[in-house]
Amino acid sequence: MRHTATPAIPLIGPSRAWPSILALLLSLGAGCQPRIDTDYAVIRGPSINGVAAFVQLLRDTGHATTARQTLPRRISAGVRTVVIVDDEFTGLRSEACDVLHAWLDEGGPRTALLVLRDSDAAIDYLRDILASDELLDDRRERARTLLDETERELDEATAEARAATPPFFDELEPVDRPTATPTTTIDVVDNAAESPPVAARWPLRRRLQAPSAGQTLWESGADRLLVRQGIDGDDLLVLASAAPLLNGGLVDAGNRRLAEQLAALLPADGQTLLVGSSRVASSPGGACDDDDGDALGTWRLLGIQPLPWLAAQTLVALALFCWCRAPIFGRPRRTSPRHTQDFAHHLDAVAGLLAGSPEAGAAFSRDRLDEWRRLSAAPSANPLRRRPR
Repeated sequence: MRHTATPAIPLIGPSRAWPSILALLLSLGAGCQPRIDTDYAVIRGPSINGVAAFVQLLRDTGHATTARQTLPRRISAGVRTVVIVDDEFTGLRSEACDVLHAWLDEGGPRTALLVLRDSDAAIDYLRDILASDELLDDRRERARTLLDETERELDEATAEARAATPPFFDELEPVDRPTATPTTTIDVVDNAAESPPVAARWPLRRRLQAPSAGQTLWESGADRLLVRQGIDGDDLLVLASAAPLLNGGLVDAGNRRLAEQLAALLPADGQTLLVGSSRVASSPGGACDDDDGDALGTWRLLGIQPLPWLAAQTLVALALFCWCRAPIFGRPRRTSPRHTQDFAHHLDAVAGLLAGSPEAGAAFSRDRLDEWRRLSAAPSANPLRRRPR
């Protein structure tokens, strides 16, 4: 499924981002566009299932984050934390496991967070716009068809178990939930004390089968949602679903709280690498030398409001300036020889020179002009008058 949404998720600080994200995503509820973007775990762009807002949240909370769509074949030694938002339902790709094993074996304290795929933010979005009375009949029908397709595909994908890929404990088992509710009450436990429960829009599907030795950080009844386990000095974390991190999921206030708490759990020292899939890049390279890097270039900046309007106005101002300052438009005008030989123009130029000359220079020039007039007025037998020196 691929759609395109018109508004984009703003990439701003955590204290200001959530109201803007909420307003922009709720504005989508006024109508169903022909195509909305539901690409999963894309690191930039307005996809409902993207993670662009979470990437910016990490950066705004002090994490030196590099975002890539594919995992590099060799992770740089300077990377302290790796976050993988897996795009597979059935298990981590074997080549991604090899890359992670090699990175963990390099030594030093490392933190790896594996976010599993077990939800689709487009479902809640489509349900919200179908609940609106402002949809036209043809758009309502398209939204209903898309919702049925999305739900059917997600049901089929989550009906299968996810296999564990050591050292991660990421096994998911299908669970029969007869009374599925979109809102889940999540108990959050930090290192110091228990935090108040969080009511988040997080529909539970499969259940994470984490080892009992792991520390449960988030749970809801019998479901362990975020588990951490230390292995040989490294911290491995598994999040049972990306629901609280997706752009569409961050409309919910509870999910925003969870996303902020998850960012606080990750180390802020060293570099952080976030990858939007478990696919490994075809070309070798470190974490920062791939085309999927998220450094904003000049052209990408022009897509962030209000920069497009400022750029357009600047171009218009430059065009007007060039038009006003251009010396010649069209074919050049020709001047007759009689005009260029007219001595009166020379006198006008001298008069203009006198007007701007210092007092001593003006007096000298007047004396020379008086001498020239006196000699030119006197009769002479020689037709060639002597020029004044």
